[in-house]
Amino acid sequence: MLSTGEIDLIRKGCGELDEAGLTAFSSAAVRRVLPVYQVYSESNKTIRGYGPTYDALVATTRLFRGELDLNFAKVRTIVETALKYLEADFATIYGRVIFDLPETVAVEVVNAAIAVLNGWKNSSVDERFRAVICALEVDMVWVEETAGEVTAWERLTTQFQQQVRDLEELRSVDLVTAVHTYKTVTYRSEREGMPYLNGMEELMKRSG
Repeated sequence: MLSTGEIDLIRKGCGELDEAGLTAFSSAAVRRVLPVYQVYSESNKTIRGYGPTYDALVATTRLFRGELDLNFAKVRTIVETALKYLEADFATIYGRVIFDLPETVAVEVVNAAIAVLNGWKNSSVDERFRAVICALEVDMVWVEETAGEVTAWERLTTQFQQQVRDLEELRSVDLVTAVHTYKTVTYRSEREGMPYLNGMEELMKRSG
């Protein structure tokens, strides 16, 4: 599990980033674990928020990179649509008769996505910090349910280290390299989501 000091390190880092950096950091943290939601939705057709959520996360990061086909009002609409789907999916998952590990980790990802999008909409540091911690909670609950499996413990440690690395890169960003750094952090997090995709697929097979 993470220590108080490790959690405080993330909290302090969130407070030190500017709006663009915080958007990049929190979005990357959520996009890294988002494949859990993707796989769960593919197996449960009543869960419909993955696509809108992915689109919203992409839109918020494209906006601060200055891409000209987007503006704040358009992105806000995309975000609000995603939040409606997320809230409906949260209620659907929690309402399931069988609530096992797949539901537990899926709910953590949905929580993370709700927090990061609300955080963007409200320009809230606290909500986006909560999103980052929810992303870490995905591995925390996975570890608790699969105690003894070395890979579970390694993934929690790895995710925390990835977040710390992102914070360090975003703290030192300058005007010349800013857009490149934001893109690197964002796109890299999707590649780092593959263990969550593979792990969730295996978990769904076990649970099926």
